[in-house]
Formats: sequence, C-alpha cells, structure tokens
Amino acid sequence: RTGDADCAAIKQVKEKYALGLTAHGSYYINLNAAEPEKLTASRARIVQAVQKSYLAGVEKMVFHAAFYLDTPRSLVLSRVIEQLKLINQSLTAVERDQVTISVETTGKETQFGDLDEVIAVAKVFDNVRPCIDFSHLFARSRGQINGYDAFCHILEQLGKELGQKHLENMHLHLSGIEYGPKGEKKHVLFSESAMDYQGLLLALKKFAVGGHLIIESPTIEKEALLIRDLFATLPA
Repeated sequence: RTGDADCAAIKQVKEKYALGLTAHGSYYINLNAAEPEKLTASRARIVQAVQKSYLAGVEKMVFHAAFYLDTPRSLVLSRVIEQLKLINQSLTAVERDQVTISVETTGKETQFGDLDEVIAVAKVFDNVRPCIDFSHLFARSRGQINGYDAFCHILEQLGKELGQKHLENMHLHLSGIEYGPKGEKKHVLFSESAMDYQGLLLALKKFAVGGHLIIESPTIEKEALLIRDLFATLPA
C-alpha cells in the first residue's frame, strides 16, 4: 500500500547509501484458495507488491504462497505454479527482470513451503527463487532440521538443483523461534531458541553464500548486529 511518492523516496535513499532491499508481501495470500475471488485477490496482492517493489528499488519480494487445506500436496504445488504463471503475465518485462519473487519456506505443516516445494517452484521460472527461512524449517521439523551438518545439506541441495550461482545471491530469513507439535509458534530472541544459528553461519561461510539475510527476531536491530558481528569473526 506504499504510495508511489514514498516508493521513489525509498529508492533515492537506497541508491544514496548503496543499500540492498527486500520486501515482504501481504499475509492475506493463498494460491490454493477454493474460492475464485480469493485467488484473484491473492494474485493481485502479489502483483501489486512486485510493482511497488520495482518502484522502490527493492530487489526481492517474499511471500507465503498457500495453505494445503484438504488438497493433496502435489496438487497444491501445481496450483501454485499455475497461479504464478498468471501473476507473471500481469507484470511487465522490466518488473520481472528487476524484482525476484521469493517463495518462502514456512514454519507449519499446514502451510505450503517445505524445502522441496520451493525448489520445485523455482525450477519453473526465471524470476522466482526460494526464500529459505532456516528458522521456519527448524520449527516445521520440530527441531529435527538443526545444526551445521543439516544446514550444509540444505545448501548443497540448493546448489545442485538451482545451480551454484543461486548460492551467490540468496534470500534468507533467520530468527530465534519457538515451536510446538504443529510447528512454528512465535519468533523469540536467539538466546531463547534451541536453533543452532552459529552452526548456520558457519555453513553459510563454508558455501560462500551471498545475498540478503533478513533477521526477524524481536529487537530486530540488536539481533541483526549480533549476527553481523558474529559472522565477521568466522574464518573465511
């Protein structure tokens, strides 16, 4: 809903300070909705978010794609792909070229967005890539996807399936996180979470990952500085 004038002001600041920018789309999106009007509205929200991102100089726009509801997962995947094809038809060539659409891994098993699903979507499009939220994967698996080896396995899979170039310009989310039997419950401080964020940073170093790492913990700025400073101390 950001006005065009504000988008222009954001872009001006971005260029002045050579910032990298990402945006998060609406949470009112379900590309597996049963009702046609909800599908239309979901597509429109994604299109608008990409258009505003382009005007603001945002490089990557992320969203949660769908809920499974009572639909088989394979069918949800095909529906998400079909809806993204329609979304791309509503964007100009320059919008598709300048703004990457990021499909996020999600924290609950009721949500579309495990690792294999976001990779499968990305393989279909030139302008769609995964946003790997490692905290969501940790919570979704109820703590099973955790630690240096597990994170290296994810990055290795991404490199094999999407190419090494993808690792050089990734879209990543990270936070402390609390989970329950159904997966994600809430974001918490890194110090309050069992997620091995230090192991993740080591894995990112090992695979020479580049791009955008967005911190989503409470007290975002303080936690972002914590991660930045820790990352800087790790051996290359």
